[in-house]
Amino acid sequence: AFSALDTSDARYRTWLLAQRRRIESRLAFPRSRQLARDQGTSVVRVVVRRDGAAADAPHVIRSSGFDDLDSAALLAVRSSLPFGPIPADLAAGQPEITVTLPIEFANPMVD
Repeated sequence: AFSALDTSDARYRTWLLAQRRRIESRLAFPRSRQLARDQGTSVVRVVVRRDGAAADAPHVIRSSGFDDLDSAALLAVRSSLPFGPIPADLAAGQPEITVTLPIEFANPMVD
């Protein structure tokens, strides 16, 4: 039987925050988009095994509207893998979890 992951659980939020920090440290805002004053949010989904490795390739489930922003988001997620291991007592019994990551490109040149 499948039981849904409680994403309000502090243990999940702590784990997810650590993974988001890894991704953000690897995120590169394409210079041409900065100069054009573009911004957007790419939403990337990845299935993660208990050991933090990806069970399949991350993919964009909602585009920012810009191919290069979406590509940069995917590159940042891929280069952050494997993630840290999923805590043993979180989503117990589930061999993997699906993680949906909004990757925001906020342009510092836009007020």
